[in-house]
Amino acid sequence: MSARDAVQQALAGMSDEKREQLLKLNPGLRALDTQRHAACPPSERAALDASTKARAAHAAQGAAAQASGGDWETAVFDALGVLTLAGDVAWWEHTGPGVVLIEGVWTPTKRALCDVVGAVRGGRCLVAEIKRTVEGVVDLRRESKARARVKPHQADQLTATATAGGVALLVVEVRGVAAVIPWREVSGLGVVNVDVARRHESRRGIVAALRSAFG
Repeated sequence: MSARDAVQQALAGMSDEKREQLLKLNPGLRALDTQRHAACPPSERAALDASTKARAAHAAQGAAAQASGGDWETAVFDALGVLTLAGDVAWWEHTGPGVVLIEGVWTPTKRALCDVVGAVRGGRCLVAEIKRTVEGVVDLRRESKARARVKPHQADQLTATATAGGVALLVVEVRGVAAVIPWREVSGLGVVNVDVARRHESRRGIVAALRSAFG
């Protein structure tokens, strides 16, 4: 059973009230927009629909990046959904740049933080940046302009989270090698290449790798 199927099955077995509470707390379960809409009170559906439309518009603007990394990102989100239902994750959200509709075009209004923010069991903060590259490296250098890079403000967010005792992760797929890497272990590197990824390879699957990284 895939991670997404496991999430769907678990939600189907919940009462409407419990499912509504879970989906409100975890808007990061974005693969479940249909269920979210059904569970949402009528007074809040317009706002939910606007948020969904904005995410779709932003995704369309980044079609090239989505083509190279979307499947990997979706796999990580599905794994987080499983871990939420299992109780390992208290809540999580997929972040993105703020957008506003200007003359019919969705325009970013602020920079994006790391891809995932949330909290794990026990109350620690969770911050994760998700990257996939077929080019060979995820670039960590602050001056980098590479497509697969961790931007300086994202690196600062990861470092601050790790320093404060939270869970700060770089979740990567480099040339087919999937890895969940504690930020502390790579923050001093210039790049994460396939050799670095192999040292943290998710051989038991992304769900198990994330759970292990939570400590």
